[in-house]
Amino acid sequence: MKRIIRISGIVLAVSLWSMPGILRATSWTNYTNTNEVRQISIASDKVWQATSGGVVAYTPSSEGILKLTNTDGLGGIDFRCVEVDTAGNLWFGTNDGWLTRIEDSGMIANYPIRDSSGGFFAREVTLYDIEADGDRLWIANDLGVSKFSIYSNGGEIRDTARKLGNMELEEDAVCLSLIGNQLWVGTARGIAFIDKDNQNIQYFGFWRSFAAGDSGLLNADIRSIASYHDTVIVGTADGIYKFETSPDTLWTPIGLAGQQIRKLLLHNDTLYAASNGGIYRYDGSNWWGMPLTGFPAGLATDIAIDSSGGLWAGTRLSGLAGYIDSVWTIISIPGPASNVIPSIAIDSTGAVWMTHDARGLSRLENNQWTTFNVSNSDPDGPGPLLGLATNSAVDIDIAADGNIWVGDWGGGLYKYDHVSWYHWDYTNCPMFGVPGYPEYWAASAVAVDDSGTVWVTSLDSDSGLVMGAFDPGDSTWERYFTGPNTVSLNQVTALYSHGNTLWVGMTEGLHRLDFGGTPMLQSDDSWQNDISLEFVSDIALDPFGSLWFGSPTGLYRLSPGTGEVRQVELLPEIAGSVNAVASDGVGNIWVGTVAGLGVLRPDTTIWRTYYTTDNSPLLNNEVIDLEIDIVTGIVYIGTNKGLSIFESGVEPPSDDLSNVAAYPNPVNIAAGDGAVYFKRIPVDAIISIYTVGGDLVESFPFSRQDYWNLKNSKGESIAGGIYIFLVESGNKSGVGKFAVIK
Repeated sequence: MKRIIRISGIVLAVSLWSMPGILRATSWTNYTNTNEVRQISIASDKVWQATSGGVVAYTPSSEGILKLTNTDGLGGIDFRCVEVDTAGNLWFGTNDGWLTRIEDSGMIANYPIRDSSGGFFAREVTLYDIEADGDRLWIANDLGVSKFSIYSNGGEIRDTARKLGNMELEEDAVCLSLIGNQLWVGTARGIAFIDKDNQNIQYFGFWRSFAAGDSGLLNADIRSIASYHDTVIVGTADGIYKFETSPDTLWTPIGLAGQQIRKLLLHNDTLYAASNGGIYRYDGSNWWGMPLTGFPAGLATDIAIDSSGGLWAGTRLSGLAGYIDSVWTIISIPGPASNVIPSIAIDSTGAVWMTHDARGLSRLENNQWTTFNVSNSDPDGPGPLLGLATNSAVDIDIAADGNIWVGDWGGGLYKYDHVSWYHWDYTNCPMFGVPGYPEYWAASAVAVDDSGTVWVTSLDSDSGLVMGAFDPGDSTWERYFTGPNTVSLNQVTALYSHGNTLWVGMTEGLHRLDFGGTPMLQSDDSWQNDISLEFVSDIALDPFGSLWFGSPTGLYRLSPGTGEVRQVELLPEIAGSVNAVASDGVGNIWVGTVAGLGVLRPDTTIWRTYYTTDNSPLLNNEVIDLEIDIVTGIVYIGTNKGLSIFESGVEPPSDDLSNVAAYPNPVNIAAGDGAVYFKRIPVDAIISIYTVGGDLVESFPFSRQDYWNLKNSKGESIAGGIYIFLVESGNKSGVGKFAVIK
């Protein structure tokens, strides 16, 4: 099914995702970092950008920004290239095998580009560059070069050249250019060309290729190809060459030796080059560097010139740059500091915090993004060590008083009190890093217990330091070392605090510390070691007292009654290493794996549903972390492609069941509604459906299903009208009603 949506004057055809199972989404929202601009292209009055976090269009005249992700109908999210065809349609290629067309009307079409030659499973093909050629496209990819027919069968790959002359089979083609009647293709090991109208591009003998050392081509790592005065010019990893055929075939260097050339562009008889040393203009004899004031690090990934002569450049970390009034101006879109999100936490105001390994931290609050890193985290503030010293935050937890606590890989422990950053390392606390490098304190995990004590690890310290307990009230520390009364290993991967218990997950097992309410006193501690010997990646506790933990070997449950650890079989669709686990307000267990996201009923171990990129707008199947807002039911999903937010509709019931609800209400069968769903229901409840006259229509346990299929106990379709539903859980009950329209 398709829906037409108009956004900022652009019409989008958006596929409505079909959810398996019985959980229904009210909405998905995706946030990505678009600061890595891979390619840019000018179409109409917009500068279109292929980025690592979707497609972006910038309109210079109005300074308007349009950002599109997979929730807007794009097939993928990680884009590498963009091209405009002769009909004005935009074409985008992704890292994971999607060719997307955005027509001038705004309609979107997606084409999966897969390679099935290697066996039963089709492999996603990486698309590096696109060149429009009338009714066809030439696509540089990791197989070689493909010819795509725009109008044949609605668009399809017709041929693929997997061997270009004497080059290796399936050498990655990274750039291409049409020069006269010839198609030129660049790779990391050489360059080749063929007559573009040759009907057998698959035969390598029709291609002529040049490798390193051939005809004077000293560097064959080709990055860009252009034509200048009817001469083929190539940018390489070491300078620029031109191709001469008279009197002999020869590649001649023409400048910028020692520089990596990212892009060559011809405009109004002027040749431009973007390199790791800046942006240059060529006058036929010499290269002249352009001013770089305001340009981040002087590095451009791509350049383009609009109809008014405005110069635009893509950057690797800062978004789009425009050369305006002899100064570069950065146009960056708010979003997470990075698309890799290994840890998420929610504070009492509902703001979402996340770490990004080497890019600092991000906060999403009221749809506004804030980034914290070494350059903006009050380096002159009142904290003990004056702000963030590194950007390597890996884990985050939030105390009851609202303070943000962060474990840093190599930097130690940080606190943010919403005004200033505070920092602890070996110079101002007894914690330390590896022998010989005490300043390298890898705080791999951090957790704040109910008393406000901060538990923070010290990964892989040869001295046996496992973790520290820090009392922020009196600034005292208690250190925990390996030993007979603690644990025998100090490679901690996860911490989880509940009451007087600290669960400690390691690379070789799960352990439990009962600190008896006195975390700063070890004499009354009680350790339960080796509860499991599995690698522990994440830990969660459900409302019924069961402990759940993820591992590269799967999902595990520790029963509170028997103390038995049992592995829970994953759905085949999401099978793989488990990275994250979380419990929602009614006890569902959400499981993030390398293959997707699953939802499990903890009381019956029945899988309710799953989400992958095939059946939902989930940004990426590799889920790294999960955090659930218990009150709202919103699920925050950290991936390596950005942040996905899913409004699950799962909310905790009130103590007296006064807030039970049914949706949609009314249920319109004529409009396509096939069931009514229930919210804020205890997991052990029984739901009974009655007519307004008091006749029982159907009854079922909520643990089996959270919806009613609008049929009575005999399987017959019900009549339209008003229905009453009764929810019974133990000695509590709640009542609601809904209407059915036929």
